[in-house]
Amino acid sequence: MAAVPAITAPGLAGTTRKVEVDGDVLEITPLGAGAEVGRSCCIVRFRGKVVMFDCGVHPAHSGMSCLPYFDHINPAEVDLLLVTHFHLDHSGAVPYFLSRTEFKGKVFMTHPTRPICKMLWHDYARVSKIAAEDQIFSSDDINKTVDAIELIDYHEERQFRGIKFSCYRAGHVLGAAMFMINIGGIRVLYTGDYSREEDRHLPQVLLG
Repeated sequence: MAAVPAITAPGLAGTTRKVEVDGDVLEITPLGAGAEVGRSCCIVRFRGKVVMFDCGVHPAHSGMSCLPYFDHINPAEVDLLLVTHFHLDHSGAVPYFLSRTEFKGKVFMTHPTRPICKMLWHDYARVSKIAAEDQIFSSDDINKTVDAIELIDYHEERQFRGIKFSCYRAGHVLGAAMFMINIGGIRVLYTGDYSREEDRHLPQVLLG
């Protein structure tokens, strides 16, 4: 199996970087956080498969302007959404994406991530209600989203629409994960946020 060369900074939102792998072209498009902090969201396209890593909001913006730049993609073409951890800059747009776009794929996160996401999303929606125009999703949207989320354990391998994927400990916060996808023997690892510091309740992550 081949691994894609490390790409640490994909570039500005909406700018696609292309990597030739075994005669095919792998495309990486950040929809946020490519050259900023906030609204982490990255699209990987390869051999007709489309994977979205994270789907967060920008903490410095409100309403629609806090969302990733979804206008650069067709949500209906996204096969898989993998959420690395519960922080809003990585997960806060998930209820919007699942409830208010044409996304019809599957979304996965670890067991601890889902209940904490639910609490944070409800809190975010409650605060956003102060200005109705700032609310990007409702409590009903959150509850439907939580019901649609599927769970994955560390080191467990799953498969969907020809995409194999698994996750590994990332430290950082409870439930944080790095996701490895495998499409036709080509592997891509998305780290999200991770920590190499030893913690009282989370192990350090050793990379390299």
